[in-house]
Amino acid sequence: MKEVQILWESKNEKIVIEYLYDIEGYFTLAVYVQSGWFSGKSNFCIAQDKVNELNSLVKEVELNLEGCIKIEDCDSDAHVVIEASKLGHFNVSGQIGSSYEEQNMNFKFVADQTLLKNMSELFVKIVS
Repeated sequence: MKEVQILWESKNEKIVIEYLYDIEGYFTLAVYVQSGWFSGKSNFCIAQDKVNELNSLVKEVELNLEGCIKIEDCDSDAHVVIEASKLGHFNVSGQIGSSYEEQNMNFKFVADQTLLKNMSELFVKIVS
């Protein structure tokens, strides 16, 4: 089962997560980010209990339109942070690739709340 979910897409920004596989309670997800002219892709390894926790947090943030969600790779310092802003907008920032790798990408852009709905749908699919 390969699941690909576009979390957010606009003219100049895009974030896509693809479920690759799971082994011994850990999910491997490919995270692709485009920000302006730059793009990058990195695999994130995330524990199943952390995915369940993130899904609960996503639903809470979606309901209240406030809060912060941080998705972290357990093998590196790669991360994605989604933080509630004003009027249903979210600041999306992070790093694709590890800081110790030859190449990595830091990014920041603004998305709307559809990002959370799409993220929750993906988490439900991969955990079930």
